[in-house]
Amino acid sequence: MGDASRFIDASESRTITAKEAAVLDEKTYADALTRRADMLYHIAKTILVSDDDCRDALQDAALRGWEKRWQLRDAQLFDAWITRILINCCHAIG
Repeated sequence: MGDASRFIDASESRTITAKEAAVLDEKTYADALTRRADMLYHIAKTILVSDDDCRDALQDAALRGWEKRWQLRDAQLFDAWITRILINCCHAIG
């Protein structure tokens, strides 16, 4: 998992290539989202009232992030990147 684990860990500052992000495996991506689930849910809840809408926004953001993972250029920015996707999903719902 060499490059994929560096992508999510981001313990060292390194810009990743689109090719490296594109080979990110599903488990690594899912683990990254799972570790951030509480934070992401809290953000969704500040925008949306309904718990069902929050869950829908989280699911939509997870899917959009996976589909657009090649756009992330810097592992250090994963949190900001996925948060922006979530906020956009929340606004689309609410």
